[in-house]
Amino acid sequence: MSVTNVSNGNWHSNQDRVSKSIQHLNSNGDREEVAVTAEHGAGAIGTGVAPATYRWTENGTIITEMKIDLTGLNCGGTANDAIGLLATDACYIGRNVVATNGIVYKMELICLEVPATGSTDINVVMSATADIQEDEAAGTTYGVDGGTLAAGTVIQNLVPALTANHYYYLASGGTTNATYSAGQIIVRTYGHALLT
Repeated sequence: MSVTNVSNGNWHSNQDRVSKSIQHLNSNGDREEVAVTAEHGAGAIGTGVAPATYRWTENGTIITEMKIDLTGLNCGGTANDAIGLLATDACYIGRNVVATNGIVYKMELICLEVPATGSTDINVVMSATADIQEDEAAGTTYGVDGGTLAAGTVIQNLVPALTANHYYYLASGGTTNATYSAGQIIVRTYGHALLT
């Protein structure tokens, strides 16, 4: 940056943005993940690592990550049934709130660890209902049609066309009725606020 840019106010107009970005860097210069207030329902909490949601902005794009450990969650025996804690309501893993997520234009399902015991065919579905119970129909409005998951894979939906305030659920794409003994996934959305 030239001295001219500093003196004419460009640095001062961007100082707040730069300061906020620096706050989220660790000593190695990497972006530090800071969890936001829980955005999942009670039925999404298994016996493994508790679900967590992270959100940050990069060049105007709002990135939201929902990290889920499937251990202890159950998948019912019918395709498109909600995955969650056995016989527990509110199995949602997040919600599409435009004020915090922006207008979502891309959604990803990332597999870190292959699901075990339960179905490996997992989808992200959307519903207007907040109290869907494990083993209840979660619907067929797919945020991501995941198919059979394998560690290290990313499945993207570039045209999710999500409805504001709908809830995100994990749903089984298979017919296995079992409790997961392993499996870790990340659901990530990319959104942007309206231009002003």
